[in-house]
Amino acid sequence: MLPRHTPIIAHGRTNAENLHDFRWEADEARLIREVTDTFTRNEGKPPKDRLSGGSYENSWAVDLLKAAGYQYISDWPCDNRPFWMRTRSGPILSVRYPVELNDSPQIIHCQHSAREFCDMLADQFEEMVEQSARHSPVCNISIHPHTFGYPFRKWPLREALEHCFQNNFMDRVWKCRAGEIADFCGTLAPGIIPRG
Repeated sequence: MLPRHTPIIAHGRTNAENLHDFRWEADEARLIREVTDTFTRNEGKPPKDRLSGGSYENSWAVDLLKAAGYQYISDWPCDNRPFWMRTRSGPILSVRYPVELNDSPQIIHCQHSAREFCDMLADQFEEMVEQSARHSPVCNISIHPHTFGYPFRKWPLREALEHCFQNNFMDRVWKCRAGEIADFCGTLAPGIIPRG
């Protein structure tokens, strides 16, 4: 079992299962119930977030997730800031999962080196810090053990993260997880976070 501070997000029954295989809303509703029940049974509480396998969604997915008690989703990488989405059961927050700063597509599919990826990471972070003078962007980074778990890739990652979290940036940066962002957004008055 994972340490209690480790955030758990629903991802599906298996990463090999594509949500486009679910042609009917009732089938996806059953999948969401099964995944939610499994997490609740094994972790003592349901997940707050869902990132679908391959970031695929059907048109009814956000409605079903909100109805099942999910607080936010990570499938919509269309903005660097969280935003509220309308559903049949009320609003659900979108906190983006990174596509660009995701080691799996960049290194495995696009064939960038670890150092190139880490340069992207540092450049993205610095630009986001500059943008934070005008608004509050989210700079997400996705690192997978099967990609960056090799010793030769760890050194450039360590250097990039040390660069990002050096003291001259930290007074303008909140180092947190997506769930903490969602919890914070939920405390804000209406109108501060954009609504879809």
